[in-house]
Amino acid sequence: MKRMVVSIACALAVISFAPVFAAPAAKTFNVAVVTGFLGDNGFNDEAFSGVKKAIKELNVKVDNAQVNTSDLAAVASALRSYTEANKYDLVMYVGSNSNDAVEDLAKDYPDQNFSIVDTTLSGIKNVSSVAAIDPEQAFLSGVISGIVTQGKHKAIFPMSNDANVLVYAGGMDSPTSRAGAAGFMAGARYVNPTVQIIYTIVGSYSNPVAAKEIALTGFKRGADIVTGNCGAGALGLLEAAKEQKAYFISTSPSTTDPNFSLCTSVKKTDVFVYQEIEALVKGTWKGGAVRKGIKDGACDVSLEGIKIKYPQDILDIVSAVRKDVVAGKIILPKDPRDLDEWTKANQLKR
Repeated sequence: MKRMVVSIACALAVISFAPVFAAPAAKTFNVAVVTGFLGDNGFNDEAFSGVKKAIKELNVKVDNAQVNTSDLAAVASALRSYTEANKYDLVMYVGSNSNDAVEDLAKDYPDQNFSIVDTTLSGIKNVSSVAAIDPEQAFLSGVISGIVTQGKHKAIFPMSNDANVLVYAGGMDSPTSRAGAAGFMAGARYVNPTVQIIYTIVGSYSNPVAAKEIALTGFKRGADIVTGNCGAGALGLLEAAKEQKAYFISTSPSTTDPNFSLCTSVKKTDVFVYQEIEALVKGTWKGGAVRKGIKDGACDVSLEGIKIKYPQDILDIVSAVRKDVVAGKIILPKDPRDLDEWTKANQLKR
């Protein structure tokens, strides 16, 4: 009986002195994101959907400054303000035109991590950048447009004609904008070498009125398909297409119209934004520059949300061209000025 009492006492002693460890609280990461104005139903809204997903799924707090991204001084000021606050684990800019501002800040503040989405900046250890391979975003949409605009499938595409004319509206005259335009044009020329493409710069990513006028001018010249990369200007392109009973190609699912969209050019900016924040939280974030395209699933053409039932022969062409891009058999031009020379060496063999 005495031995049992001793055993219990010892056991109680062990329990009473056993240390109790509380699980450490998970670190909350502070992220600052500078974007263009939200509500554009395009690039900025799509990019910010990646931010919202990160807030929902990751342990992060996000501050967002919305600026006119065409105003480089405004972008630089917003980035500097967040940097000098000295409280953010990551300062991010979503845009393609402020590499100099980020580079200067990164050198002045070597302990601050920066990310840029939609352009690349290499050689700086505290800057991570990721962007699409710009010509690949609209290349497959161009392929479809080049086929449809010949007017040989009117039973399926009743708003097409045989004038063989397309319209492309760029937002600003930048390397990124020119590369996107070149990709679309190359897709159209790859399957239709004689197609005429009316290429015009809007001069802004927030001017639907000017974009609409560009589209209407193109329709008067026989165009039956309009597209472009002009931000909120896409709303003007769509409005013109509706008025003229023509086809529209968006660069964002948010402006895909079931009745007038031919397809959608896909660039997954939201995924790029989310992955940058995710890498920060997981501890895998590092400086460097990455471009992703069709091979990575970052660029493609989408037929979701439209009423057109595509014939198998067109789907087969798109599939074959996609595979050739992935295999490296097709290397796209980065500037519309190179299009004629590129077309001579790159045509679909039927």
